[in-house]
Amino acid sequence: MKKFVVLFTLLSCVAQAQLSRVYFTDKGANAEMLSNPYLFLSPKAIDNKEKRNVAVDIRDIPVSKSHLQSLHDAELEVKMTSRWFNYALVDGEDVFQKVKDLPFVKRVETPNRYKVSFAEMPEASQATNLTYGIADNQIEMVEGEYLHDLNYRGAGMTIAVIDGGFQGTNTLTGLDSLRQQNRILGTYNFVHNDTDIYKDGSHGTSVLSILAGYIDSAYAGSAIDANYWLLKSENESDENISEMDNWLAAAEFADSVGVDIITSSLGYNNFVGGVGDFAYNDMDGNTALVTKAADMAAAKGILVVVSAGNEGNSGWQYITAPADGDSVMAVGGVDASGAYVSFSSTGPTADGRVKPDVVAVAGGTAFISPAGPTYGNGTSFSCPIISGMAACFWQQNPSLSNMELYEAIIASCSQPFTPDNAIGFGIPNFRIASWEVGVEELEIATHINVFPNPIGDEFEVESEDFVIQKNIEISILDINGKPVYEHEVEGGNSKLKIQTSLPEGMYLLNIQYGGKSHLRKIIK
Repeated sequence: MKKFVVLFTLLSCVAQAQLSRVYFTDKGANAEMLSNPYLFLSPKAIDNKEKRNVAVDIRDIPVSKSHLQSLHDAELEVKMTSRWFNYALVDGEDVFQKVKDLPFVKRVETPNRYKVSFAEMPEASQATNLTYGIADNQIEMVEGEYLHDLNYRGAGMTIAVIDGGFQGTNTLTGLDSLRQQNRILGTYNFVHNDTDIYKDGSHGTSVLSILAGYIDSAYAGSAIDANYWLLKSENESDENISEMDNWLAAAEFADSVGVDIITSSLGYNNFVGGVGDFAYNDMDGNTALVTKAADMAAAKGILVVVSAGNEGNSGWQYITAPADGDSVMAVGGVDASGAYVSFSSTGPTADGRVKPDVVAVAGGTAFISPAGPTYGNGTSFSCPIISGMAACFWQQNPSLSNMELYEAIIASCSQPFTPDNAIGFGIPNFRIASWEVGVEELEIATHINVFPNPIGDEFEVESEDFVIQKNIEISILDINGKPVYEHEVEGGNSKLKIQTSLPEGMYLLNIQYGGKSHLRKIIK
């Protein structure tokens, strides 16, 4: 008899059928499908991978139907399958005994039941209207209006919202334009294996309103022109073993239909009854199934944005999975003034990486309820602010890969050089991100050295070119292209000293001589 691993965990003293993951050794005859990816991926998914240089591989191929039939013949009900990790989630008794002699079975896992963390949901209350309605502050804090004013509002981008229920999405007034313009591309309920997402909870609807909500003169979301797939992976009324598997299934589905971004305001850190809780050491980016699923989605070219968690005031305190993923953008929370809110989960990861990655408004975030625009709390609500603005930024810069997009957002943050465990790299600035990517496309003068950089009130610029120049014009431009410093000096020396008092920020140093401009980015 061949050897394979069996991992069992006690769920209850009561005898009952349990959900188990049956992992396979191969994809069977399906492996031959690799030569024709159109058999298992949508044209948009294939186009996305080609644009972002992501190869189609064996992990993209569906699980073998013959393997699944064998499980069915063994009187096991298949609840879902994972092509990325090559397993089937099955329901039934004596799973090990029923599959142990099947030659294509690699191992069996019987995991615990997971408990999910949602945002706090307040009672609805009416609020004063501003330019964005009451969403004005949360958009302006990340300089989102800069992209919106340039008409980058997510058009042509596709976002998968993996969440709990979407009750009210089909009737909410603030989502009228989304429905009327047919920008809900599809739905799927991975809890009940059907397309009905409009029942059993409204958490997903609140999240969606922060992204796509629009009420004239009363509210505007972060990506009001984007397309959406609404995928329910969470049962808000019950914590079930299959919820992390459901999240994985939703992510694989999202990849197959060619989404650009996954946004998910769900987090996992403990289990029902306290049996098998995650330890902090498990937040290492490689342990939780949902984390591995999120990282795999990123490896497939998708930008994955998730909430950091609301455990800051609890005994747990730290981020929840999948926020610990190394390729996942975890979003923590600040209040309306930009100060850390104490319920936002903190970092670092167990292996010492910075988390959360970024923050946005989570204390008093504006969303749309059935009664109209109102406020709520939680990193569930800061997450869609960032994912929506990321869609607008990607619309502006379609040549970027998902991780280049990720890095550009991090580089734009309020504390890119001094991250901490509360707010990570800080609050993103999409005006700076947009400007910085634009500067990257210019011919940067690498032969000119600036030190120190970040600069102080006094810094030096050095180049051997300066020695043979008669006149050198120096200017510093802010992120709007406005000159904030101009000076003309004589050449003859390889070093130039510049003294100026500038506020903190990112600038473009423009040194002109010999009829050409020589550019360097500087930060203060």
